[in-house]
This record gives sequence, C-alpha cells and structure tokens, in this order.
Amino acid sequence: ICKARKNLLSIAANDRFTEFSILLEQFVYGTTRDILQ
Repeated sequence: ICKARKNLLSIAANDRFTEFSILLEQFVYGTTRDILQ
C-alpha cells in the first residue's frame, strides 16, 4: 500500500510538473512572439 501511494504521488507530481512546463512554454513563446512583433 505504501509503495502504491508513493507511485500515485509521483504520478501526481509529474502531471503537475508537466502542466507547469506547458504553461511556462506557452508563456515564453507568447512573450517572445510579442517582443519580435
């Protein structure tokens, strides 16, 4: 049970990290595009 919970936590952390990465990427892309225009 402990191991399963650890796996769930790491999966949740990965999802959050992926979400954050995507948002960061979009933000950087949008900012760069605005600067270049």
